[in-house]
Amino acid sequence: MVLLTLLCTLFTIAVPVAVVYVSLHFVFGIGGPPLYFALALATAIPLIIAPPLSFIVLYLLYLMTATVDQVNNHVKFDRLTGLLSRGYFLDSVRAALPRGGAFLMVDADHFKAINDTHGHDIGDEALQAIASAISVALAGQGIVGRLGGEEFAIFLPACSLTVAEAMADTIGKTVRAQCATVADHPLGITVSIGVAQHDKSRSLEATMKEADVFLYEAKRAGRARYVSARPGNPVIDDA
Repeated sequence: MVLLTLLCTLFTIAVPVAVVYVSLHFVFGIGGPPLYFALALATAIPLIIAPPLSFIVLYLLYLMTATVDQVNNHVKFDRLTGLLSRGYFLDSVRAALPRGGAFLMVDADHFKAINDTHGHDIGDEALQAIASAISVALAGQGIVGRLGGEEFAIFLPACSLTVAEAMADTIGKTVRAQCATVADHPLGITVSIGVAQHDKSRSLEATMKEADVFLYEAKRAGRARYVSARPGNPVIDDA
């Protein structure tokens, strides 16, 4: 960018100097001091004008780049939790689908009661605490995003059902431990989780739907647990 600006500056100097020289020397036959003065003036004017104009152009380009980065961040990340937004999460998962894996649908239990009892500000802090606990449990593994409300989603690429179930159990225990108290309010937050193995022959939507079905089976079974295709999934406790 700096090199381009320098070349543009040199061009803005060279053109008027060349025009003045050709016009005075070859057309009007002027030489000597008058010609040298005209050439000096033709050189000085662009030198005075070009640097501030170049600075303005560079500054505008910087502002445009910063604005694009901010827009990208708003598109990619959920503003409340810092997790991936729904759209960017799904795009990221689709890119990882050829490797297979497992999909986890996570939903906070009794979250409406938190908002109704403690207010939406505490509810927002609770969502942030849940997101943080999920990130801690994952320890950099998998792709995690907020789908909306109190619902989160995780994709574990190239992951077996057994490993995904172990991760679901870890997430549930970590949320219970880290979200027992939020902003000095004893909320005792737990999560229900649906776990679905992704078959490469199926669509992402089909796997998500299956995980969602298992999630609501976990809710109906008493919450604070995960459910998958394997029967007899345990309650997530403090152990």
